Amino acid sequence: MQGLAQDILLVEDNPGDARLLRELLIDEVGREGFRMRDARTLAEALHRIVEQRPDMVVLDLSLPDSFGLETLFRIQSQDALLPIIVLTGNEDQALALAAVKAGAQDFLVKQDLSGRLLVKTLQYARERKHNEARLRVSEARFRSLAELSSDWYWEQDAEHRLTYLSDGLLEKSGVDPAALLGRRWCEVSPGDGDATWAPLRKALANTQPFQDFVFPHATDGAETLHISISGVPVFESGAFAGYRGLGKDVSSRERAAAHLRGSEERFRRMLDTGRDGILMLDADGLISFCNRQAASLLGLEATELYGLRLDKMLVHEAPPGMAEHGAQEEHGVAVRRADGSTIFVMESLYPVPGPDGLHAGTLAILTDLTVYKQREERVRELAALAAQKSEAERASHAKSRFMAAVSHDLRQPMHALGLFIDDLKSAELPEHVYPVLDHMESALHSTQTLLDSILIMSRLETGMVAPNFMVFPLEPLLARLRAAFGPTARQKNVRFVVASSALNVYSDPALLERVMANLVSNALRYTDKGGVIVACRPAGRDVRLEVWDSGMGIPVEHQEAVFREFYRIERGEDDRGGLGLGLAIVRSCTQLLGCPVQLRSVPGRGSRFSLRIAVGEPRLQAPASAEIQLADDSTDARFEGLRVLLIDDDALILEGTQKLLERWGCHVVPAQSGSQADVLLDGAVLPDLVISDLRLEAGELGTEIVARIRRRYRPGLPALLVSGDTSLQTARFVRQHGLPLLYKPVAPARLRAIIAKICGG
Repeated sequence: MQGLAQDILLVEDNPGDARLLRELLIDEVGREGFRMRDARTLAEALHRIVEQRPDMVVLDLSLPDSFGLETLFRIQSQDALLPIIVLTGNEDQALALAAVKAGAQDFLVKQDLSGRLLVKTLQYARERKHNEARLRVSEARFRSLAELSSDWYWEQDAEHRLTYLSDGLLEKSGVDPAALLGRRWCEVSPGDGDATWAPLRKALANTQPFQDFVFPHATDGAETLHISISGVPVFESGAFAGYRGLGKDVSSRERAAAHLRGSEERFRRMLDTGRDGILMLDADGLISFCNRQAASLLGLEATELYGLRLDKMLVHEAPPGMAEHGAQEEHGVAVRRADGSTIFVMESLYPVPGPDGLHAGTLAILTDLTVYKQREERVRELAALAAQKSEAERASHAKSRFMAAVSHDLRQPMHALGLFIDDLKSAELPEHVYPVLDHMESALHSTQTLLDSILIMSRLETGMVAPNFMVFPLEPLLARLRAAFGPTARQKNVRFVVASSALNVYSDPALLERVMANLVSNALRYTDKGGVIVACRPAGRDVRLEVWDSGMGIPVEHQEAVFREFYRIERGEDDRGGLGLGLAIVRSCTQLLGCPVQLRSVPGRGSRFSLRIAVGEPRLQAPASAEIQLADDSTDARFEGLRVLLIDDDALILEGTQKLLERWGCHVVPAQSGSQADVLLDGAVLPDLVISDLRLEAGELGTEIVARIRRRYRPGLPALLVSGDTSLQTARFVRQHGLPLLYKPVAPARLRAIIAKICGG
């Protein structure tokens, strides 16, 4: 085996152990392969280290004048770079391990010692010594280079306290290294806050390398420097020993960066003040910059847009651009926003050349045209509504003329019939005939009342009644009520009192009189004892008109329903007749007048109806009657293959409509309820159109069914409703849901036209 060529100092107080080590080495490398000197005490060992400068020490920690780790520390204090191998017995291995952690190169157990192991241990120690020497030379060279570079060198211990700072710190930044030694980096600028130091603390806590960590440092001259440091963890014998790294003054760079950020911020604010969206696309068409308006137009945050392709957001991709070939391009396009909505923009593209003159990107300017498009659409809608309104008005006038003609033609024979009945009642007839004539007269009166009510309701429903507001005295109206209903009250032997009033009111006198007459007529019909009172009570700047009766009253569960058309409370044998239109007319008229009627009633004790009318000064015009949306029936569309979901709880209507649609080429899926429609749609091909009755059994509404289908399957799915209810309230309700409405019976041409309109056919 190759010789050790080492000068070994053996510190061992046991001559037998010393002799054993020497013999083991002789057996392995021969007498010429090493030189060994002995020392039996610590004092002798320290002397020999100073005088003879050995290459290595083999040390027994238990000596006459020293014991344990203290022995190691004393040797290290004499020469910190001297390699030390510890000798120990089986019972002292824990102490030997502690010695290695404290800086010993290795340890040997005397009982397990062999020549080969001893030689290898000494050889490894020698190699480590040489490597450490080379490392010291390398570090010295590195430090010299660090002094010459713009960077400076630093070291920390395991507690992250600075143990070394090269002179470059003073030369490059004017900071005295001595002022920083013994401090942690975060203690250099303690007033800068935890947020600045959080990334560095995290790296140090995880013993990870870090690079280019920048922090501010205020000098004594009140100047703030910006220091950048990079570091790597250092491990010695597997144990963390601290950090070492480089630092440099980046104040100039930070000032330039701050100036650039300020300039960019001012530039961005300038771009953000404009109305147009501005984007920069790179050579691949990817968004690399956008202002706030562009982000708002596209419905995303600016950071979410970076890296996306603008052309992929177009509903219809623009024709191949000229911008990338060096020419300006401008065209209108539709853009799909992140939420799925569509906007219209004018897209202007400008080529951006690179330093080499080649295409480097594109400047895109987006001008929002949505408002203009909406205005155009609104103009078209208004034109269509005007046409529909004109058509509705013509139809309404025609209906009114027809109803007037019918009224005239019916009233003639009815009037003659009344005369004949009166003539018969004055003649001498058998007694049993008179009750029959009374019944005939009552039936004729009911027919006249029905006709009047139908005519009034027809005019109200078609919007043909427009309030004519004016200031007029209230007393003449009250006087006419006394005259008109006094005989009826006397005939029923009930008290009838109408208060007097000297007030002027602001309303429509005809409509107000119709309201009061219907309320008084209703009160007298259901009052058999007590009386009916018409009162006028001041209410601030209004007057409250009230009709009190002591009749049978209205149960709570019917108090809302009695205002519906043709609604009557079933009272068994005590049925008083009536058509169920009087209170419906009252509600329609008071809505036109802007003074809703209020009801308070106690069954068995009577009722009170009241409304408030302005006193003597004009109010704003009452709300105009709503217009019912009509479909354009001039469209000639083809429906071949159109998938229609048809919903109606009437089997005959469902079958008839299905056959009609199928004759037009539609594929129809019929359903008698919303739940059945849900089952049919589950897993099936979605329809192109939904047609539903407005009111189905079990209280289902077509508006709710359409909303549920749209929510589950396809927002904006075309749909329309049909209904036999022609009231203004129904029309307004459907319009609030944004759905077209057709009234039963529906003409095929009208149905065909509105399908073509909403399906774009």
